[in-house]
Amino acid sequence: MNHYLAPLCLFILEAAGLLMHFNVSLDVGVHPPITGQLASGTSVDWNSSFASLFPTKHRPVTLSCLKTICDELVLAHLVPIDFTTYLFTIRFDGLAKSSLSTDQSPSLTNVYPNRLLDVLDIEFVFHYYNPRFTYLELITRFVALLVIELVMALFLGSLRRFAVRDWTTEQKVTAVLLPSLLLFNNPFYSLRYFTGGWFPQAMDYFFQITFFCLLLLVWLCLCHGLRVTKRSFCRFYLPKLLILFVPWVVLVSLATWKTRMEYTDVTFHSSFELSQIKYVGGILIFSGAVYVIVFSLFLFRAFAELYSLSYYALRLKTLTSLSFLVTVVSVLTFVLRFKPDFVLKGSAGTVSSTFQSSDTSNTASWSRSSAEITVFYTMLNAYLIALAVVYSPSKDAFVDSHFKDNPSVSMMNDSDDEDRETVMYEYVVPFLL
Repeated sequence: MNHYLAPLCLFILEAAGLLMHFNVSLDVGVHPPITGQLASGTSVDWNSSFASLFPTKHRPVTLSCLKTICDELVLAHLVPIDFTTYLFTIRFDGLAKSSLSTDQSPSLTNVYPNRLLDVLDIEFVFHYYNPRFTYLELITRFVALLVIELVMALFLGSLRRFAVRDWTTEQKVTAVLLPSLLLFNNPFYSLRYFTGGWFPQAMDYFFQITFFCLLLLVWLCLCHGLRVTKRSFCRFYLPKLLILFVPWVVLVSLATWKTRMEYTDVTFHSSFELSQIKYVGGILIFSGAVYVIVFSLFLFRAFAELYSLSYYALRLKTLTSLSFLVTVVSVLTFVLRFKPDFVLKGSAGTVSSTFQSSDTSNTASWSRSSAEITVFYTMLNAYLIALAVVYSPSKDAFVDSHFKDNPSVSMMNDSDDEDRETVMYEYVVPFLL
C-alpha cells in the first residue's frame, strides 16, 4: 500500500433478515518500520509482530436487513495510509453461531429464544482508490492551474490600459472569478499525499466552497445589476452577501469537521454522524430555496424590462446561456458522484477486494469515477475561459474611449445608462445574436 491508495475503507455485508442488533470491536495493527511510539502511546519495536495504532474501538450497531441481505457497515476508514501492511482484528458480540440453516430450521426462535435472526455469512470488502485515478486527478488539476493562470494574466493584462471605473460589470466579476478559480484548482493539493495532517484536505474544501458561493453571488449581482446603475454596498451587495453567507459558513464548518474526524477517528463515517445534525440540511435547503426565488425574480424582471434593447439582450443571452450550461453539467456531475447506479456499476475510480464473490453493488455509491473528475474541472475552467474571451476588450476600445467621434453620431449612440460602460467586447458569440 502507498499514499495514492487513500482512503482505505473496510465494509461488511451480512446475510440475515429483518433487523440485527450487535456490538462491534475493532483494532487496527501495523508492522512498525522503526522503533518508536505511536499516537496511541504504545511503544513499538521492529521485532514485534504488530502494534496497535489506537485503543480498541467499541460501538453498538443496528442493521436493517431485507431479503437476507443486511445494510453495509463501514468498519474502518484510514486516511492517510502510512504503512504498507495493516492487520484488522474485528470481534462481534451478539452474533451466535447456529448449527442449523434457515432451510433446515422451521423456527429459529426454538434455537435462540431471544433472537429473530441467524447470521449465515459475513463478507468483508476493501475499497481504495486506484492509483491511476489519483494520478489523473493530480494531472488534471495541474493542467487546469497552468491554463487558468495564463488566461488570467492575458485577461487582466488587456484591461490594464483602462481605469477600473471604465470596466463593465461582467469584466469586473470575471476579474474576481479567475483568481478564485485559480485557488479552486488548488496549487497546494499535492500536499495531502505528502503530509499526514487534515489541514490540506480541509483547505481544498474551503477553496471549492468559496468558489461556488462566489459564483452564485456573481450571478445574482449580474442579473440585478443590469437594471440598476447605482450599486451601493448596503442596498445592493449586502442583501446578496447575507443570502450566501449562511450556507457558506455552514458548508465550510461541516467540511472542516468532517475532514478532521476522518483523519483522527478511524471508525468515523459521515452516514452515522450526519443523522445527528439534520438541522444543517434544513438550513441548506432553506437557503437554496431563497436563492432560487431571488435569482428567478431578478432574471424575470431583467428579461421583461431589458430584452427589447439589443445591447442588454445580448448581455442577458450570454449570461443565461453560459450559466445554464454550468448548472446542467453540475447537476449531471452530482448525479454521477452520488448516484453511480444510473451510469455504471463498478466505477473506475475505485478498486474492490472481497474475500468472497457476491453482489456488492450496494457499495457503489462510495465510488468516484474518472469521468466525474474530468468533466467537473473541464466544465468549470472552460466556463471561465469563455467569460474571459467574450468580455475581453477589443484592440480599438482604448482609442474609442479616449477620442471623440462626430458629436452628432455620438449623441445618437450614447445612452444615459451606459455612460460608464465604455469598454466594448472583442468577441461576440454568433448564436447569441
